[in-house]
Amino acid sequence: MPTAGLTNDRESELSTGGLSPQTFDLLRDLIRSESGITLGDAKRELLCSRLGRRVRELGLSGYDDYYHYLLCEDRDGVELQQMVNCITTTKTDFFRENHHFDFLRDQAFRQWRANATETSNYKLRIWSAACSRGHEPYSVAITLLEHFGPRACWDIKILATDINTEVLNFAERGIYPTEEVKCLPREVRDRHFMKGTGQYARTCRVRDELQHLIAFRQVNVTASKFPFQGCFDAIFCRNLMIYFDETQQRQLVARLSERLRPGGYLFLGHSEHQTWLANYVESLGHTIYRKRGS
Repeated sequence: MPTAGLTNDRESELSTGGLSPQTFDLLRDLIRSESGITLGDAKRELLCSRLGRRVRELGLSGYDDYYHYLLCEDRDGVELQQMVNCITTTKTDFFRENHHFDFLRDQAFRQWRANATETSNYKLRIWSAACSRGHEPYSVAITLLEHFGPRACWDIKILATDINTEVLNFAERGIYPTEEVKCLPREVRDRHFMKGTGQYARTCRVRDELQHLIAFRQVNVTASKFPFQGCFDAIFCRNLMIYFDETQQRQLVARLSERLRPGGYLFLGHSEHQTWLANYVESLGHTIYRKRGS
């Protein structure tokens, strides 16, 4: 049950251990059911570290009480979301795995232009399915604007989703430490970011034309149904499947391929190549896949 506070010894126990194998199993089952993330036995210390802060902030005596709190007292699901936020990984960079963006620029855009000329359909839809702090969808948006220009006749929208509400809020604000933008060429920074002033002097904000291309939404990709309709010309789902077991991976790829238009592209992370992917999409190399069909 909640306590008024924690002693230094108890805080140390929360940060370095104190999570019994039984409670670990209960918590990781709950995490898997809510987020799809599968935690192996070796992740017990990591989970202990990630959730220790929540135990302290709620004034609970330990992880057993935390599990009880989630089941019996978190009626509105606020703490459940906090737990999911704590255990999801948010590391990302602008133009991470840059060859994917080279492929967009050099091959996908060419194909989409040819298709538009034939069909007079100038609509493009792209989904960043694990957008984290926004680096990926903004990188896609920069690549699009660099190629098509801001006044193009194209109807272009990017859907950026994540299960973590904290990173979504960060991404939607579009304000980044200057250090995170330094990897970009100076001319790209000048075209697509504004330097902060005053208290924001060490930050950069993405320009409005980038933000207008992107809609941010919370989505759990392992839920039984996606909360939106329509198909996409490209889906980025990079470095997400590594947190799922193979059954969930297969289910996710099957569902993503259903949301790709024929000939649409699926981009996965560099460590997510599996032989069974050929059942759903054809490999173009470098973790780039295409849905079969013209």
